[in-house]
Amino acid sequence: VDHTACINAEYGRQQMGRILDIQLKHLSHQLTDKNIELLVDDGAKQLLAGMGYDPVYGARPLKRVIQKQLLIPMANMVLQGELKDNSVLRVFSENAKDLKFAVTSRKQLSTESVDKV
Repeated sequence: VDHTACINAEYGRQQMGRILDIQLKHLSHQLTDKNIELLVDDGAKQLLAGMGYDPVYGARPLKRVIQKQLLIPMANMVLQGELKDNSVLRVFSENAKDLKFAVTSRKQLSTESVDKV
């Protein structure tokens, strides 16, 4: 071994938010083909970042966490007809332990915003 790399575990944990944002931005871009908007709140981001961080491997497990916690449930929602084109998918965490999903149609959102004005 010619070089040894020391990685500060706290630094890696701080960077998880940035890495997660990049991964979520990539996922959002993939969903634009179906005109599906992905909204992930801070609580859900903190939960995902915590699940995807490993002191030894850093952010490497994050992609698998995103697949298991977001992509698979989203695919199931598509197959069950819950998540369709022109939808908004909101991902949130109420208890910092579980992710929750709420699907709203874009038409319903635009009607609600008109009602609020």
